[in-house]
Amino acid sequence: MLKKLCLRSNPELNIGQRGEKFTSPAAVKDYLRLKLAGYEHEVFAILMLDNQHRLIAYSEMFRGTIDSASIHPREIVKEVLAHNAAALIMAHNHPSGHPEPSAADRQITQRLKDALVLVEVRVLDHIVVGGLKTESFAELGYLRAQGGFAPLLLLLEGCGHFARPDFATKHKSVSVPSFKSVVE
Repeated sequence: MLKKLCLRSNPELNIGQRGEKFTSPAAVKDYLRLKLAGYEHEVFAILMLDNQHRLIAYSEMFRGTIDSASIHPREIVKEVLAHNAAALIMAHNHPSGHPEPSAADRQITQRLKDALVLVEVRVLDHIVVGGLKTESFAELGYLRAQGGFAPLLLLLEGCGHFARPDFATKHKSVSVPSFKSVVE
């Protein structure tokens, strides 16, 4: 039922096969809801993307309990390098149905970003799925730009405006392309 609901609300959701482009933040969130919302335990997954933000692979990396999952940065780096990914979107679910990121979620995201920057892989976002709701680290302002590149999902759908008004003032030196120019 969730799959039908998401497809009805977002017809561009033919994503999921290698080479498909993510055309909007909403499409990414819907795709991840389809993948993660039904689990009764935590699952940590990654979307590996090429330089054009086309999907290379989706991988469910770690399975946890009802309220936690152990994440190993070394394994994420190995998987990303094995697929020759240029960019990454992390995701995990909260079986409780509440998508608000925890302090532990923020800490592991920073550890993974630190590890991935060493191998020149951009972290575009970390999406938390709680039932039908999602939270985006980029939209919440939890991700700092890497190498002068603002995270893809930090931008609102196609309009080129910041999701958080205070981001522009905090990061004046960051050049931010419009969403459409980044994904096309």
